[in-house]
Amino acid sequence: MTDSSQAEIFWRSFNDGLYRIPRAWVHQGTLLRNSFEAIAKASNPDSLTGNINNPALMLAGMSLENYLKAIILHRCREQGSSGIPIGFMIHDLVKLASSAKVTFSPKQNATAKALTQYITWRGRYVAPIASSYSDHMPVDFDIPLEGDAFATKGGAHRYATISSARDLIEYVVSIVKLHIYGNKESDKWWVFGCV
Repeated sequence: MTDSSQAEIFWRSFNDGLYRIPRAWVHQGTLLRNSFEAIAKASNPDSLTGNINNPALMLAGMSLENYLKAIILHRCREQGSSGIPIGFMIHDLVKLASSAKVTFSPKQNATAKALTQYITWRGRYVAPIASSYSDHMPVDFDIPLEGDAFATKGGAHRYATISSARDLIEYVVSIVKLHIYGNKESDKWWVFGCV
């Protein structure tokens, strides 16, 4: 057996194990959340080169993705399944929330739709590079997102804000605390470990 095939076997086994541990997803979500907060704090929205809100919002979306996947895996375990659920390997936060049985308000849903775009392209590229451009059209919202620099004349906003992302993360974290750790007020909810 070659070194590369041994490495592939090792990493596939390692990844398969980690993918099934809800708290591993929570841990990664927390690292991404902390990175989002650090970058958001350092961002200067009034500067052409210092406005780093887009990468910050990408990290916020990725954080939410990890938290929602932790909830999905936890719910699967509660039902006796140890496998990776169908539809798990996506970035669509609205679909992941639905799979996790997490209900969003209209404003939270709008934020989740926008953050999905930050995950897939808006936080990484200047334009979408996927073959399905229709999935990457700017999201117009009926619910105004406060403080958005890209407000349209009609009052609807096209993009998430640092504030709306932070609020959505707090909401999802409260669900993680309750369902995975059993205590919404716990200050140790983020501690990494196997369930």
